[in-house]
Amino acid sequence: MSTNKKVLVKSLSSITFDKTCQVMMAEHKLGFKLQNLRHKNGMLIREVADWLSVDPAIVSKIENCKRRPTKHQVEQFASLYKVNKRELLVDFLSDELCQVVEMEEFAYDAIVQASKKIKQYTKTK
Repeated sequence: MSTNKKVLVKSLSSITFDKTCQVMMAEHKLGFKLQNLRHKNGMLIREVADWLSVDPAIVSKIENCKRRPTKHQVEQFASLYKVNKRELLVDFLSDELCQVVEMEEFAYDAIVQASKKIKQYTKTK
């Protein structure tokens, strides 16, 4: 098993899915990470909005986890902030997974099973 997959399984096993992914700590959510990156880069919301060609309210909602960005927007954020695109996309996808399984009693089991299927799929490629 690759290091990345081991980290995924280990991090999944440490998450308690007590019926929702909202139990995730705020700093693990993509929106808050994007907000921190904006602050580190000394940028205003309107500057980021101009870069993305969106209304500043959209950026604000993304940063406050009230709206999910598109994959394309995540790639734009990575380019703007000069950070690893893969890292942001992994955060994006993990938030998407949590959105899909929230409120499901067997969320953890489903994600573990999905990771096994993904592992098998990548072996056959």
